[in-house]
Order: sequence, then structure tokens, then C-alpha cells
Amino acid sequence: MDPRLIRKVRRRDRIANWVITAGGLFVIVCVLGILVLIARVALPLFDAPEFSLSSTVRGVDSDAQILAVGLDEYKETAYTLDARGHLRFYAAQDGTPLARRQLASPGTGEARLRRADWFRKGA
Repeated sequence: MDPRLIRKVRRRDRIANWVITAGGLFVIVCVLGILVLIARVALPLFDAPEFSLSSTVRGVDSDAQILAVGLDEYKETAYTLDARGHLRFYAAQDGTPLARRQLASPGTGEARLRRADWFRKGA
């Protein structure tokens, strides 16, 4: 065989060997990076929960029992729901009232909510 052809084949073989090895190492590094990312996201789930009072809501002008209190998913708007069907929305940062809705129809007698199960199993 021609010695130039043999050198050319060996050089291409070395390049292919280097590219395949580098690609395999890159895949291993990526998998390890993904595992580190998963660990960083999952490990705080096993810590004790922490909370702090960020704001208070004053001026709930109802003497009815509060059945539900919550926040939206962006933690911008808080709400309260009382036993008379008044749903009130507040700014979560400073507690200023935003809106008020009457869930029961006014003038049709007294409508009372007995329970408020937002996340009931099977709902």
C-alpha cells in the first residue's frame, strides 16, 4: 500500500478517535451537570419549612367567620372568603383592598357557606 494513504488513514483515525472521545466526555459532563441541577432543586424540599410575615390585612369589615385565605400563584394578590359569601381581594405587598365580590345573590335571603374545599380529592 501507498505510505501516504496509510498516514492519511491513520491521521483521520486519530481525529475520529479524538472527536468520539471528546463527544463521550461531553455527554458524561452534561449528565453530571443535570444530576447536580436536580440535586440543587430537590434538596431544599427536605429542609424544614421557613416562613415570615410579609404583610397584614386590616379592615375586613365583616363579622362573619373567615373560611378561606390564600394567595395567587404569583404571590401578588391575597384573598379572603367569609361565611356570608364575601370574596375580598387584597394587594399582598401592602394589604390594600383591590376588589370585593358577593358570591351569594343579594336580596334572596341569607345564603351561608358552610365549607370551602378548594383542593378536595376527586374535584
